[in-house]
Amino acid sequence: MLLLAQAPGLERYVAAQNAYAANPRSEARLVALVTILFESDRNDLGIALLEPFVKSNPSASRAKLFLALGYARQEKYAQSKSLAATVAAGLPTDYYAQHILGLSLFGLNEFTPAEAAFKRAVSLKPDFADSFFQLGLLYSRNPSTLQQAQAAYARALTIGFSNAEIYRNLGSLNIKLGEYDNAVTYLNKALELNPNYADAYFQLGEALRRSGKAEQAAEAIRKFQALNASALDAKERQNKGQALYEQGSRLIQNDELAKAYEVFRAASETFPQLDAAYYRMAQLEYLQDDRKRALANIQRAVELNPFEPEYYFVLARCLEHTDVRGSIEAVTQAISLRNNVADFHNFLGGQYEKSGDSARAVQSYGRAVTLEPKNQTFRTNLNAAQRRLPLKKP
Repeated sequence: MLLLAQAPGLERYVAAQNAYAANPRSEARLVALVTILFESDRNDLGIALLEPFVKSNPSASRAKLFLALGYARQEKYAQSKSLAATVAAGLPTDYYAQHILGLSLFGLNEFTPAEAAFKRAVSLKPDFADSFFQLGLLYSRNPSTLQQAQAAYARALTIGFSNAEIYRNLGSLNIKLGEYDNAVTYLNKALELNPNYADAYFQLGEALRRSGKAEQAAEAIRKFQALNASALDAKERQNKGQALYEQGSRLIQNDELAKAYEVFRAASETFPQLDAAYYRMAQLEYLQDDRKRALANIQRAVELNPFEPEYYFVLARCLEHTDVRGSIEAVTQAISLRNNVADFHNFLGGQYEKSGDSARAVQSYGRAVTLEPKNQTFRTNLNAAQRRLPLKKP
């Protein structure tokens, strides 16, 4: 079964989410949670948490700044600039506010103020490599500032900003400077860190061609073409898979379940990384009492996206009759990710009863009733479980 130990980063996420749930007014706890989401490329979830918080707490500068970062990551640069500029004006010595402001300005092609913001960021925090890297990108655009770009990249590397992207950009820069051997060295380093970096192969081919190594250049270009074609195909499959998924969702709304299942299956075959398609197939298979296939598909959904509580709930339902302990673990994971769903707690109560743990069953049913006090089924389950508790000795 796919549980916590098999989902890198999930344990940190659950701990941060529980901490925030315990104090939803804490800006620091929200920012800690969103940081983990951004690190996991769950930008949408991070923004969904930040937007209502910032709306309710307009003076929450850190949350506002992280929302600006989220918008910049979505290329919503005007929205990002508006938020970052407000924070930067109120906190003129905050280096990160200057950095996010610089990102938004750079995205809007406002290069002079972007440069000023990044320079202000590194003046406030001289060891902040991200702003030096952005300055390198900015200076690389202009033939008159290539030396400044080289110095900015070098400073970023010295501080510890070492990834495929900076080496690829250093390779590009050295091609512009006519330093082809250096370019080859940097580009090979980028490919060492990311062997599937198509742009690095393209620029490596250019550097090799200009240095007179035609055969090696041709090989690099062949690798670029293969990777680029693969990337284009993957993007096309992703778009087609998403379109099929949306079609399947519309069919469910029209209660055309058999057709929806076939469309979801086509979506998963077209784009095998589409976790939601496996989830929908598992739901429909569960309704048809095909637990074996439902279990396989929901496990695949959890593997692809371990941050979605509903997936763990479906996993728990698939295991409820064959692996009570595993079912308890799965629904407990769902609750750890989203603690305010009464159905999760009610189901957990039922599984605890099957395992013979009446005390925990009462606790879980009680939580379900607290969340939905008008739900008569939950209240009936609670009353029945309370009657089954062993009598206390006088």
